[in-house]
Formats: sequence, structure tokens, C-alpha cells
Amino acid sequence: LVLTHIRADGVSEEIPCQVTDGVLTAKISSNSLFIIKGVTAGVVAIRGILVRRKFFGFSFNRDTVFHSFQLGSTFKIYWPAAMTPADPAEVDRIAQRLDAVYASYGIDMTEGFERGINALAVKKSGGWDAGNYKQSLLETICQDPEYQACMAILEDPSWVREHFLPAKVAVIADCLELAEEYLFEANRGFRRPTHVIDVLVAGDGGIDWPEQHGKDSFGAAVNEVGLNPYLHVNASKLIIDALGTSGQQLAVISDDNMLLTAVHELFHIVQSGYVTIDYKDRRWFSEATAVMLEREAYDYFKATEWIRTGEREISFTPRDRYGMCYLSSYAKPSHWVSGESSFDDYDMHYGYAAAYFLEYLRDNAYRGYSSRFLPDLMMRYSYAADTSGYSSLISVLGGAPANLSQAYRDFLAKPRPEITRLMFLRTVKGTGDYASLFCSRTVPLSREVPLHDIEPRYLPLSLTPCLLNIALPAERSARLLVRLGSDDMQQSDWFKLAASFDADGTGWKMADRQGYSVLGEISQSVQVVLFETCSNVTLPSGGLNALGGRYTVLLLVQPEEPAVSFENGKIILDVPGKSALAKAGHVHQVQYTVVEPDGTAHEYRLPADKTKQVIDEKDVNLDTAEPGAVFKFFYTELVRQNSGKETFLSGPDGVVAEYQINKPTGVFAGPAHWQTLKYQGDKAVLSVDLIDPFYVYVTALDDDRLRIAAGRSEADAESRAQVCVYDDEYGLYKFFGWVVDRYACYEFTFSQNAAGENMVEGTIVFYAEEEHVNSIFTPLESFKIYATELRD
Repeated sequence: LVLTHIRADGVSEEIPCQVTDGVLTAKISSNSLFIIKGVTAGVVAIRGILVRRKFFGFSFNRDTVFHSFQLGSTFKIYWPAAMTPADPAEVDRIAQRLDAVYASYGIDMTEGFERGINALAVKKSGGWDAGNYKQSLLETICQDPEYQACMAILEDPSWVREHFLPAKVAVIADCLELAEEYLFEANRGFRRPTHVIDVLVAGDGGIDWPEQHGKDSFGAAVNEVGLNPYLHVNASKLIIDALGTSGQQLAVISDDNMLLTAVHELFHIVQSGYVTIDYKDRRWFSEATAVMLEREAYDYFKATEWIRTGEREISFTPRDRYGMCYLSSYAKPSHWVSGESSFDDYDMHYGYAAAYFLEYLRDNAYRGYSSRFLPDLMMRYSYAADTSGYSSLISVLGGAPANLSQAYRDFLAKPRPEITRLMFLRTVKGTGDYASLFCSRTVPLSREVPLHDIEPRYLPLSLTPCLLNIALPAERSARLLVRLGSDDMQQSDWFKLAASFDADGTGWKMADRQGYSVLGEISQSVQVVLFETCSNVTLPSGGLNALGGRYTVLLLVQPEEPAVSFENGKIILDVPGKSALAKAGHVHQVQYTVVEPDGTAHEYRLPADKTKQVIDEKDVNLDTAEPGAVFKFFYTELVRQNSGKETFLSGPDGVVAEYQINKPTGVFAGPAHWQTLKYQGDKAVLSVDLIDPFYVYVTALDDDRLRIAAGRSEADAESRAQVCVYDDEYGLYKFFGWVVDRYACYEFTFSQNAAGENMVEGTIVFYAEEEHVNSIFTPLESFKIYATELRD
């Protein structure tokens, strides 16, 4: 009878069983669906197929395919007969002595001992009683003194290891013995396997290394239904008799790697002594504990000098390639919902990286007696009802699930580059192992879309990244904020959120539990990764996302420069235009900052719905500023940090608006010659020749209008000629208006000084915009004219 188990995923597997007095018994670990099949010779055929697989597909029709050697009571090593012995001459000498013994009894050794003795038995017995004849002859040969002398040599382990074992097989034997000594009894105390472990050597002697084990692997443990677990070892990875110093170093490294492989793979067979059925759910646990043990064994053998290779050269199982697997719920394959099942080896690679957390548990929960952690864990695992290893971890931490939750939370309380760096790269670059698992959680943020709500997954014991693609206008900065949700999960210690801005996934900035937190300053378009740590040990009631929790990311982008105007001694400030964040109602206050030339800052805050601010020039000392002094104006947006509280977080200051005090300059003062008797038609022309190179020409058009021209030459002055009209209110002649593409201001007075001399005073100023008049905007060009009449 054959007992077959139908797993939850539909895959069937054969369960070891026995039938005694019509009763079938088998050891099972849970209630499930089983099928009993009646078979006859098929069992033998199936076992034959498994054995051929065990021996790399060879059928044993000759006795020269493999040689074997019993290594103590634990191992039996098989290797291809084509591999050269360590001492071929000595082996041939003993073989010739045996051939001579066989020949003395009439056995033809041309085609080997088995065929020779069979042919002799048939010939001597006439074919009727060949079996008995053969048996009798074998008993006679075994009593032959020469035969016994040869067999004593061949059965001497020292002689076998010195002369018969190929050099690579000898290295493998040494490694197996060291691994055995390390794992069992007084050292680590793991359960010793109850069967002799077959160790099959390939990769040399004409036997190819099986592809399914991976071309770079040194060995593999195989646990197939119907056979005791056994080992395959890759002899091609060993370097023997290398020349030169570098070659010898490579040989040492290969020997040391074989020793670590022996420990790792032998431990997989040890694991089968704790758990008899090799469920796929167990694979991650099997690899995690083996990888952890591998590192512990390295430390042990390095300290005892059996290993001489340094950490950088030794070939540890590559756990550092798979740290991103912490995306998946720890010790809970049933919660792997991101597409992990689509990858054949995900559970194995997950186990490689999972060793990091096991080592953390060992170093903290078993501080002072860390060597007991793995044996204790394996013992508890053998009694556990579940196959995932989850209950065993809880058991080794005292039996309380809260202890596992706390340990995971402490483990990820700070960034771990061996995990977060790979997560960051997979999330940002989208390339590498299992990158497709990280492509579904990407959030765009920009000046146009500055706000986004994100749903966390709440996967038990997981670390989940979320990519923020942040796009900023050129030469603009921003401040990234986040606010956790109000649901029970996010407000508990089970959930933590951090942001990372660097390629190592380190430098975490943790989010506060209440209100908005500033995660960081951004000066250009960038990709930021948020890390969600969930240390809950069970799914929320109702399953993933059942709580409906969300957290909010917000981008405060540097705004435009404020709108600044001046009127009647007042400074008027207004927003440059509502941002997308303000339009959405997420800006709660605005702030204007005026910075005096000496750095003194004046801040003015307003509610977001009242954006215009009027400031007296005297309040910021604008009225007394010297020419050339520069004032700066900024506009800033603020959000309320916490609902109902009057604390605010500001974005970056807006683009600066700078204004320089530049009162009319270029004063021309000095004697001038007046020609008062010059007429043009019936109109008197008053001509003033100022200090070179400036000229002013004034023509009286009538009592209220003068044509005034001023410039650095007569032609330049003529080009600037404007008609100025007398203003009764101010008692001066003036012209305000556009001249080509500049706004011009002409103001002149005519009078006499105390000495009775005729005087002309005035200013000519050109601005880029009309609203710049009487403001602190810098004029494009400005002149002040002051002249007196020269009398003869």
C-alpha cells in the first residue's frame, strides 16, 4: 500500500507508511486529505527510479561505476571509479595480488570478477547448480590467507585514505568528519541521523554535476520520499595541487568552502530528523536556520584554525542578495500576497535573508548562551503543530506572541543596510531579483499634485516600501510632510513609518504618531522611499486593509515671489497666486517676511483666506534707508501640524523679491551761462549750459508749458525733449508718461536764490514700469539738475 497526501496547493506527495496485520500506520502532522493506493511491483520500480536519480541517473549493470568508502558509522562515500586514486601504484599492487588469488581458483578476470566467477560456476556445475557452486567457491576464497591479507589492507581506513581515496574525495571526507564533530554530541548537540548518510560525489570522473543544484554550488542535500536523505557533493569546485602562491591560496579557499558546505548541507539532513515530512512551507525555515548555522560554524572553525580564509573571500550562502524579501510576512508564507508564489525559489531565498532576524533573536533572547539557540529552536520546531516555524519562534521567546512582535519592532527600529539597501534599489530602479514584487506601490507628487493618501498593507511582521516620485520645477525646493492615519493600527506601536532619501535605504526619518511630521528637505526632483514597518503578529480582523487606514503625504513646494507694491508710504504684500495645495484647502496660514539690509527680519502671518498684508514703510525702516540698500520679501505657506492646535509647519520660503533703494543720483551743480535774449519766432528760449557733459534746454511755449530737453549732448538732450505742464498744487513743471518703452518723470522749478541769482532745479527719472514711480524699485536712469545763472 502507498499513502498519498493531497496538499492544500493540489500537489500530491507520498507519505512513508507500513502495514502490519492489515493495519496501515503513518506519521502525519495535521488533518488533511489522504489517499491509499494498492500497488505491487510498481513500488520496486519507483524506488529504482529514485535510486538512479540518487546516483546521477546511472543503472548499475557493472560494479565499476562507483567506488565507495565507509566513513565511520555516519557516512558512506561514493565516487566515480574513473577518479584517480591518491596512490595508483599501491592500489594496482594490491589489485594484482587479488587477481592472482582469483586466477588461482580458475576465475577469468578479463571482464571483471562478477562475470568471471559466474562463468566459472556455470562451467563447473554444468549450469544446473551454479548458485551453490558460486557460494561454495566464495567461501573458499574468503579463507585463503593471501586473500585475507589483501582484504585486511583494503579494510584498513588509514590505508584507504592514504592510497585509495582520490585527493578530492579525501578532502570531502575530512570536511564531513569535521562537520560531524561540530554538529553532534558535546559541541552543538543536534540530533544525530539514525541512518548511514550516502554521500555521492559528482563533477569529476565523468559524472556531471546535476544542473538542478546550480553550477556554482559545492553541494546539496536531497530529501526524497522513499529514500533516506543523502548528499551530493561537487568535486569540480575543489582545487588540488595548484601551482604558485596564488594557486595555493585558491586551494585553501576551496577546501574551506567545502567545509562550510558540508556543515550547511549536513544540517539539512539533521533537520529531517526533527521533521519527517519535507513540506514546501518548511523550506524558508530550513534555509534560514542552515544559513545561520553556517555563519556560526565559520566563527568556530576560524577560531580553531581549521578555516584560514577571511570573511571577504569565503563563499557564504548569498543572503545579502535577498534582504528585500522582508517585504513578505516573516514566518507566515500563508500571508505572502504580493506574487511570491510565482517564483519557484522564493521561499529558499527568503530563508537566506531571514537568517538576519534569527541571529538578532539569538543575540538578544539567548545572550550569554547563544550556542543553545538553534538546538532549542529545532527541538521546539519538531513539536510544533504548524509547518511555518511561526509557533516555534514564539515558543523560543517565552510563548507570548507579543514578545515576537516586540522583537521584530526592535529589529527594525533603525535601518539595516543589508535589507533596506536592496529594498530601495528594487523599488527605485525596478531591476534585480524579484523586482516585480515592488512595482505596484508608486505615488507621484508634484507642485500640481502635492497631496496623496496611501493605504498601508498591515502585513504581519513585514517591511513594505512605497516609492514617492517627486517632481519639482527647476531651481525650486520643497518640504516633504506626512501624517499618520487615525485608525487603531497606525496609532499603535505595531505600525511605524520612516522615509529614506539615500541609495542605501538608510538615514531614516521617522514619522510622529500625531499630526504632520517633516520628513525632509528636497532641492530637486528626487525619488524617496517610505518604509512601513508592521510588527503585528496577526492579520487585522477582516483581512488585509480591513481597517481602512490611510496616511497622507504632502509636498510643500517653494512658492513664487510675493506681489509687492508701494503706495503713500505703505508696502502692500499679496500672494503671487494660489498654489494647488492652497486651492485644495490644505494651506492654513500664509507668512510674509521682510528682511532689512542689516538682516533684521519682520514676519507677518495671516489666515490663508486673508492674504493681503499692508505694512508701514516706517515699521521696516524703509523710509530712512540709504541709497543702494536692498530689502528682501518672502512668501511662505504653512499647514496646521495637528488638528485643533495652533502649531504650524512651514514650507520653504518662497522665491525672494529684492528691491534696492536707488534715489535719483547724478547731481550736476555749478555755474551755468544763461542766454536770456534768444528768440525763436515770438517765443523766448532760455538756454542753460551746465557743467560738461550735461546740457539742459528750456523753451517757454506759453505761461503754463515749457519744452524741456536734457542730455549728455545737444543731440541726446533733444531726443529727450518733453513738454512739461505747470502744476498749481505743487508749484512745478512736470511730465509723467511713456517715452518709447520707458516711463519718464520730469519735474522742474525755476526761482531765485538769496543772492538774487536765477536758478533751475529738476529731476529726470526713467522707470521700467509706471507702478515703480515713488517706490523702491531701481530706476533705469536718473538725473538731478541744479544750476544757477552766471551774470556778466
